[in-house]
Amino acid sequence: MSTFYLEVITPERNFFSGEAECVIFRSVDGEMGVLAKHAPTVAAVNIGPLKINSSGKWIEAVVTDGFAKIMPDKVVIMTDSAEYPEEIDVNRAKAAK
Repeated sequence: MSTFYLEVITPERNFFSGEAECVIFRSVDGEMGVLAKHAPTVAAVNIGPLKINSSGKWIEAVVTDGFAKIMPDKVVIMTDSAEYPEEIDVNRAKAAK
């Protein structure tokens, strides 16, 4: 399967950088999946799950609002925050809710 370069960037850190086969995130119009050679697009990212297929393995995370710049060979997702499941502070999340 074809790959593209994916970057997920937050103000605090470069959350993910590397080759990916697919990335799925929640946009304002619903769930959006991106494969290599996707038409150039800019999409708003909503709070929700982020799924990355890299090297045949799915990586899951959660992101907050942001934007995705999609190009045929590269996708850059800029978001306020991104966390892997094991990084989520349950008490902080409940207080924020």
